[in-house]
Amino acid sequence: MVEENLDYLKVIELARQLRVGVTEEEAKIIAKDLSKVLEYVRRLGELDLEGYEPTYSVTPAKSVLRDDVAEENLPVEEVFVNAVGEKGFIKAPKI
Repeated sequence: MVEENLDYLKVIELARQLRVGVTEEEAKIIAKDLSKVLEYVRRLGELDLEGYEPTYSVTPAKSVLRDDVAEENLPVEEVFVNAVGEKGFIKAPKI
């Protein structure tokens, strides 16, 4: 069961445990906002969802990647046409 209202003292205690500095005024604002969120979550829990399948995405999943199909490699001579290299290796700058 979700608490109806979150006390600002609980927010201060949680902030202390998390080592986050909050003033008393900030804690009151956070407590008020979190209480609204918790109330909304509580109301969602009251919904009758019998017969509904879980939705993991609101848009249809479509892969934008091509199929991974093995193709023939380029000949080594063609790879080195515009590359700087020696002894079968391409020379690249140091990182």
